[in-house]
Amino acid sequence: MDIKDTARPLDGAGVSAFLRSLPAKPLLLGLGEARHFVEELGEIRNEVFRHLVEHEGYRSFAIESDCLMGLLVDDYLTTGAHTLDDVMERGFSHAFGASPANRELVRWMRGLQRGA
Repeated sequence: MDIKDTARPLDGAGVSAFLRSLPAKPLLLGLGEARHFVEELGEIRNEVFRHLVEHEGYRSFAIESDCLMGLLVDDYLTTGAHTLDDVMERGFSHAFGASPANRELVRWMRGLQRGA
């Protein structure tokens, strides 16, 4: 098989097709970003994650950031403690809280928790 036969645009449907091609659905699925601070990649990542949550049953997300700072993000997602601005400023290392795509991801995930 030629590599061009397996190439697809990266979107939620493509990820679902990939998952169906596996002998068993993975419990943990890792997606990597080629570069940080390229907003288009963050937007695509968010689209794929939304699809995985809504259509494939995935419920967790990890970002390459400080795990202890991430506890603030987790607290916000699960309880609504703090404000989104505070979480984006203090809940990420490496300036990842400044990313509009990361902010949108956290906002969307909090909305899921609230049932919005």
